[in-house]
Amino acid sequence: NFNRTTKKFKTDAEFTKDSTEDERWLDTMLHVLRLERPGGRRTLAWYHFSNHPVCFRDSLAGPDWPGLVANRVAETRKVAPVFLQGHAGDVNPGDGTIWIGEAEPTAAAVCDALGRALDDARPVKVDALRVAVEPCELPLDMALFQTWLDEYRKDPAACKSGPWVDAGFAQAWFESASKYDLNRTVLPITLAAMRLGEVGMVFHPAEMYSCYGLAIRRDSPLADTLVVGYADGTIGYGPDLNAYKAGEYAAVVVPKILDYPPLVPTATRTLAESALGLLAKVAG
Repeated sequence: NFNRTTKKFKTDAEFTKDSTEDERWLDTMLHVLRLERPGGRRTLAWYHFSNHPVCFRDSLAGPDWPGLVANRVAETRKVAPVFLQGHAGDVNPGDGTIWIGEAEPTAAAVCDALGRALDDARPVKVDALRVAVEPCELPLDMALFQTWLDEYRKDPAACKSGPWVDAGFAQAWFESASKYDLNRTVLPITLAAMRLGEVGMVFHPAEMYSCYGLAIRRDSPLADTLVVGYADGTIGYGPDLNAYKAGEYAAVVVPKILDYPPLVPTATRTLAESALGLLAKVAG
């Protein structure tokens, strides 16, 4: 995997207590939870990796690299792998030589890492299962949303590229956005956390930028924490502040696609802080 937004990124190996969202990051680690179940039920391998799940660039549906991994690991390891999406908002598959990697080499690399993780697995004592679920409200940037509405209303013909994608997209967005209730100033989401012994898991509905997932792992009260995205819904990207400053696709186009106002630039920070609060509850 590689950070698709910049050539100048750092990895989890360099992420310290002083690391911040001012730089771009990449989590290179693959984690596996091997769940051995009684009663003849199949053994599961929940693997967590921060990587965009799509390599194929045609219009056909296919298993892509997670599907290839599932088939190969089930055959070679006799366990059923389950992909847990990590913090992949700014991450693409591959080594960065092309903008998005190919499915076959990506699957091969993931299978290799997953196999090594299974070989190195150690038992985790689980005397209780602790779970917490809470709502969280992410503030929306209503001022910017109003600016978009005013900009299109003033000159629709000028809204045909860049953050507007094309004229047809812009028109469809405006027709829907102009009906939005401006009193709805937050985006409600649900967060969940679970503790399995010394292992924590936190679930959120965003495609989170790497720095926030690494920060949650670093600051979690549990020894090892997996930050799982695309859970209990999807709200699109969880960008960092620099994404908003640069007007990146993740920050200013995807909200239009999903038909809600843009988030305030600090929204993903709010999400991360709320996730840590939930982890503290299951850790106590």
